[in-house]
Amino acid sequence: MFDCHLDMRITEVLLKESYRWRFKELWKVKGLVYPLTVRMPTYVKERVDDDAIKVFKAEEMMKAEAKFPHWEPSVKDDPRMMDPKTYKDHADYNDDWIFEYSPHVRLVEGEKQALILTKSQSFSGLPSAVKRLLGTVKIPQQDLLMQRIIMQSNIWDPTKVKLPRRINTRLPGWKFKAEFGIPNYRIASTMVRNIVQLCAMGVPDMFNDRLTIYDPYLYSFFYYEGKHVAINAENDLMVCSRDPLPLLAQDTLVDESVNYNLPDIFPLSPTIDLHKQHVWRADNQPGWKTGYSFPHTHTLFVTYNDWWSTSQRNAKALMYCFGQTLAMAKQLYGFDVKILPKPISMHCVLTNGIQFHFTSFQLNTLATDSKDGIKNMVWFDSDNAMYNKILPQRAMLRNTTYENYNPNVLDKLLALYAYGK
Repeated sequence: MFDCHLDMRITEVLLKESYRWRFKELWKVKGLVYPLTVRMPTYVKERVDDDAIKVFKAEEMMKAEAKFPHWEPSVKDDPRMMDPKTYKDHADYNDDWIFEYSPHVRLVEGEKQALILTKSQSFSGLPSAVKRLLGTVKIPQQDLLMQRIIMQSNIWDPTKVKLPRRINTRLPGWKFKAEFGIPNYRIASTMVRNIVQLCAMGVPDMFNDRLTIYDPYLYSFFYYEGKHVAINAENDLMVCSRDPLPLLAQDTLVDESVNYNLPDIFPLSPTIDLHKQHVWRADNQPGWKTGYSFPHTHTLFVTYNDWWSTSQRNAKALMYCFGQTLAMAKQLYGFDVKILPKPISMHCVLTNGIQFHFTSFQLNTLATDSKDGIKNMVWFDSDNAMYNKILPQRAMLRNTTYENYNPNVLDKLLALYAYGK
């Protein structure tokens, strides 16, 4: 038989208090159950019997309204004691609603909804008057210059900010590292500004007849089926001209638009996506004051960075064109003009730096309250990819490749810019 000596260390486990024993001791005192017929031992009755305490029923206290004496501040004109202002106290408050279209409004039905709001007839492709100019405007080494603009926008720009973390839908478990680079909105904005300069090089005769406005502001007001509707937007760039653009559609085509039936999106209302508010002003601002030397919009450049459909982007361009021409018409012919002495035309280029959507618009009527009569006209030439930007599936953004440059997109841009020279 062997002698065994065991050394025991006193640890936290051994010194730990037994909660089981403690629970049993508490249960002896607090675990008592009283029948409903037996009054629980309490000291409330002794306090209730005291004459100094008045007892109220809970139901009466819930029904009674709390009344407090009116309090007057020691300094009555102290701004900290003023009543909070509401939207009804605004100087531009109106009892009637206004339906406002802004850059963040996405029309759920896309082109159909915009055609109804603007009373327009749509056509596919560029207008025939613009197609005739394709290939007529040439710049020495224009494709090389355009490719340098692409590189300047995507790679050579020194801007380095933290970019949103990418998500690869094909590899759900893959997590990209945090990256710094050029944000998408700056890529598109830089490309648009350089493209306008490149187009000006191709049409030097129009140098004194065109002016570029950066970050123009637009606000126009009109009626749709008795409702107040406004278009409020801040765009990236606008090219203005001294003289109005030639008409995109002849009189015969305009007269034939009487037989065109606007789309129907029943049971939806065309104003379902517009913002409703009471604070508004019946104003008109095309981006410049009356008497401006370049009072005609030639081409509007709008950038985007969203996941909308092509139809919804075309609707955005149509709303901008309608709002801009509407503001021009009211400034030229008066705020209450009903019948246009002459139609107004303009172009719009919508891009994210890769895809280009061309829109041409002609304002023929301001009678948006009725579906009858002549219609406005719009031409859509969408999804023109200037190049392919291939993002790496697992690597960093610095490994992005650029392929398949399309020179036809630049030819369309030059044709739009040269229209009306």
